[in-house]
Amino acid sequence: MYPKIKIVFVLLFSILAFSGFSQRKTFINYSLDEGLPQSTVISIYQDDNRNIWIGTQSGLSKYDGREMINYDTRNGMADNHIQSILKDSRSRLWIGHRYNGISLMEGKQFSALNISSYAVQDILEDSCGNIWIGTFGGGILILPKNKKPLSENFIRIKGPDILPSLNITDLLLVAKNKIWVAAFNSFCIITFNEKIDIENIQVSEPEKELFDGRGILSFAKMDKAHVYALANDGLYLTKPMQTNPFENAPFYPFRNDVSANIINHITIANDSSVWGTSNKGAFRFDGAFQYFTPREGIPDEEMNGILKDVEGNIWIGSTSSGAYKYIGDKFSIIDRRTGLPSDIIISLAEDKQNRLWISSEKGVSYFDGQNIVPFQNKYGLDKKSVEAIFCDSHGNIWFGTFDDSPLLRYNPITRKFKAFSQENGLASNSILTISEDNKGDIWFATFGLGASCYSYPKKRLKEGFKIFTKKEGLSSEDIWIIHNDNVGNLWFGCDNAGLTKYDGKTFVTFNEADGLTNLSPGAITHDSENNIWIASIGGGVYKYDGYQFINYTVADGLSSDSPFSIICDDNDKIWIGTNSGIDKLDPITEKIKHYGKHDGFLGIENNQNAVCKSHDGILWFGTMKGVVRFDPSKDNPNIIPTVTVIKNLKLFHSSFDYSLYSDSINFQTQLPENLVLPHNKNHLTFEFVGITMVSPDRVKYKYMLENFDNDWTPMIASGVATYSNTPPGDYIFKVKSSNSDGVWNDLPVDFKFTVLPPFWKTWWFLTLTGLFIFGIIYLIYYTRLHNIKSQKVKLQKLVDEKTRE
Repeated sequence: MYPKIKIVFVLLFSILAFSGFSQRKTFINYSLDEGLPQSTVISIYQDDNRNIWIGTQSGLSKYDGREMINYDTRNGMADNHIQSILKDSRSRLWIGHRYNGISLMEGKQFSALNISSYAVQDILEDSCGNIWIGTFGGGILILPKNKKPLSENFIRIKGPDILPSLNITDLLLVAKNKIWVAAFNSFCIITFNEKIDIENIQVSEPEKELFDGRGILSFAKMDKAHVYALANDGLYLTKPMQTNPFENAPFYPFRNDVSANIINHITIANDSSVWGTSNKGAFRFDGAFQYFTPREGIPDEEMNGILKDVEGNIWIGSTSSGAYKYIGDKFSIIDRRTGLPSDIIISLAEDKQNRLWISSEKGVSYFDGQNIVPFQNKYGLDKKSVEAIFCDSHGNIWFGTFDDSPLLRYNPITRKFKAFSQENGLASNSILTISEDNKGDIWFATFGLGASCYSYPKKRLKEGFKIFTKKEGLSSEDIWIIHNDNVGNLWFGCDNAGLTKYDGKTFVTFNEADGLTNLSPGAITHDSENNIWIASIGGGVYKYDGYQFINYTVADGLSSDSPFSIICDDNDKIWIGTNSGIDKLDPITEKIKHYGKHDGFLGIENNQNAVCKSHDGILWFGTMKGVVRFDPSKDNPNIIPTVTVIKNLKLFHSSFDYSLYSDSINFQTQLPENLVLPHNKNHLTFEFVGITMVSPDRVKYKYMLENFDNDWTPMIASGVATYSNTPPGDYIFKVKSSNSDGVWNDLPVDFKFTVLPPFWKTWWFLTLTGLFIFGIIYLIYYTRLHNIKSQKVKLQKLVDEKTRE
């Protein structure tokens, strides 16, 4: 949060505007700091488990939303320079290299396929399971579905009499038996049958006018009737149903300084726009081109691979700064890079001309929707820290500072100022916040001297100030915020003195006795039903419905108990600015959702009461890193569930050789099949992840061990479960995950295993023991019986002898 400081007076300058659209898009960068082995990203691919595979010039990275795992030649790959990636229907990962053919990853093992000395530009699996490989210089190679990946099993399509060019840049399956081939300076269509007999190759010759000096580099299928084709100087919109798809195809040229080459690609976003890469960075096309520059948050250097993932994010590979993920336009940011004098934002307000007024640490500017304009004037506001900006119903704009400078009122029509100070009846020149009541009077909050109320001149009344202190009924003269509600009540948030309501006649204070257990309300808003929402300093958020206070804290899902700002949107959702982003509180469900850096809220730390809602429902948040624009109408829930994967199993917190206790290793999961553990190997740890690329840090889990747990565990954030001293038995470990919007997997992922009893608890040992005990008892019994019989015989002999005597 921005501290209260004093700024010196500076002189008048002329008005200058920073031209151009002044909001940066939300791109999340993944580079060496996030675990990439190298900054040049050539290819990006997503597999069926939602993992993102990133190919660099120094190896391959696998990203599951939480962890980046790197692979290179030390793991058995043929080369570290990755050009293309594909995971086929048999769960084999094909990795195309720049120099040394292909690497094949099966399970955790790599093998090198030295099938081509040319760069492998693209790898495709057709509907029959055949693998097609496009190389730059060596034509096309095909591995039939039933053949092992050995060099002699590949069918090679090459030669000028077959292909128009051996320089293949992209392959696209447009129908079950039809593949489009981008062949650098030409284009062809290959029709084949199930036996991979090439039935027809339809060639568009490079010398034809259509391709005169123009190369086709990449394809993106929009729908069955339309395919975009990337040329080196623009885009074609082709029709694959036509005999010649390029005939009468509209062509959309790039601007003169933009071009594409063999490492550039295109993809189709969820909104049907085309995204692509070029020598000048990334672009978006929706009938017109938008070229992204560093001002929008992405370098204008050579960009390479591009991907739209399952959840709609756009991934872009750069030449020198890693990968970028575009997560949509619900968030954007205005900062120094887009024209502000400082990133530290203190106050925000919208005027009647729909301009956003911005007070930063180094001066006041306004944003007209396109330009940032420094507000230069004789009072030096363009260089001064202004604590409070307020646009009143009369159309005037008020500027309150926290130093000894006068309070200023500015008329944007006449462009004239009027200054007010304590000499005019103001309680203090140091203003924290400004508000307006239903009568059109302007209220000013100070810290230490109460509140001042300014009345415009009326028929028989002169303009002037009236001061309100504890004497008039305030609970304190240290005031953080003044807020006007739906029915004309003013609410005063007082430091360590509770909440005071003023209805124009009387003051009423709320404190612990009323249920307001925290007495420092720092920010206030209201909803359409006139519920009052209070962001307290140290006590979370309170809702007051006119009867009782309801408290929401970190325990209920808030990201902080000391929020800095609070505002209600047009749909009665409450937005709370904290030191780590913003929280959305739904008053009906009472669910709280957090938005941080990885959701697009790049400002991260909000500042005290630096928030406003513009005429179109857009919310603006002042942060330590600029002004964050948020469009609630684009805040759509992610309805796509996560993919839950059990990543690892440990014994006594250490990895172990699965083969020691199992029949085999499952090829897809890489977990042991029929795991049977001895009784003394019963301390198990399961590691799992719910894979999503939308807010992966807020995935939640539930798990249970069937035949041990009676029910699912409570929801947790950690992807680890440990069971110690697991008793002998047959078990099924089950885990499921949910995304950040609470969408859970339909079915949990499970893993079966057995813990054997010790030998002394096995049935055979117990049986033998029982038999042994029975034998001992029987032996004792038999011996006893024998002894008794022997005694009887002896006794009988004695009796007989006595009788004979």
